[in-house]
Amino acid sequence: MKLLILLVLLISLVGCSVEKWVRPNTSLTQQLDDEKGCRKYANEKCGYGPNRLIIFGPKASNTYHYYFHECMEQKGYKFVGTEDFPL
Repeated sequence: MKLLILLVLLISLVGCSVEKWVRPNTSLTQQLDDEKGCRKYANEKCGYGPNRLIIFGPKASNTYHYYFHECMEQKGYKFVGTEDFPL
């Protein structure tokens, strides 16, 4: 029961919408790996290394989003907007 409450709490902290990226003939695993790599790239470009905890830092900034979107587009993805987080 405690685990369920913790899971619900964590999901509610994630947000209400998620970005949607598409690229033809790409598996979900490959897309998640590419997104992870682009998050790392954007964090590094914003001056944050892998050992720094980011809670309200560059992920909320326009600069972070610029680098993340740039990286995803260079990998061939197309941004198609956001959609509600599936609960």
